[in-house]
Amino acid sequence: MTDTHYFTALLLALILLYAARLLWTSARRLHYRDRPRYWQKAWVLVLAGFAAAVLATLALTGIISAAALWPALVLAALTGGAAYWIDLNPQRALAVLRSRR
Repeated sequence: MTDTHYFTALLLALILLYAARLLWTSARRLHYRDRPRYWQKAWVLVLAGFAAAVLATLALTGIISAAALWPALVLAALTGGAAYWIDLNPQRALAVLRSRR
């Protein structure tokens, strides 16, 4: 493993922590009635973040190739971007989620 791989893993971890914090603060800004619906629909982002973390862990332990860090980083970046979009206006995100039923 090179320093680039370790830096990529660190960057991935920071992005996932940032996304988790954004999702948490967005949920706290919602009315208490809307929070269960928010988390029922936000499971996709949580699952994507978890998948990126597992992929990075497997790459760092040497179980799979270190090249798997790059797709994990892309997945984490997409998760972070989606969490940021939700954090801009959680009510709008709930409205979009409601319209997709």
